[in-house]
Amino acid sequence: MSEPLNDVNDQQNTDTNDTVDNSSNTDAVLAKVKELLKVAGHDVESVFEDVVALAKKLV
Repeated sequence: MSEPLNDVNDQQNTDTNDTVDNSSNTDAVLAKVKELLKVAGHDVESVFEDVVALAKKLV
C-alpha cells in the first residue's frame, strides 16, 4: 500500500482533450477498497454496493 492510487506527475502530463475510460480503473479501486474493508473487519456486504451506486450517481 505504499504506492499512490493516482500519480500527480502522470495527471499533469496528460492532455485534457484525451478521452479516457476510467470506469475500469474505478471498478478496480472499488474492489480493492472493498477487500481492504473486509480485511479490517468491517461488514461491508450489506451496504457497499448501495454506497458505490450512490457515489457514482453523485459524480
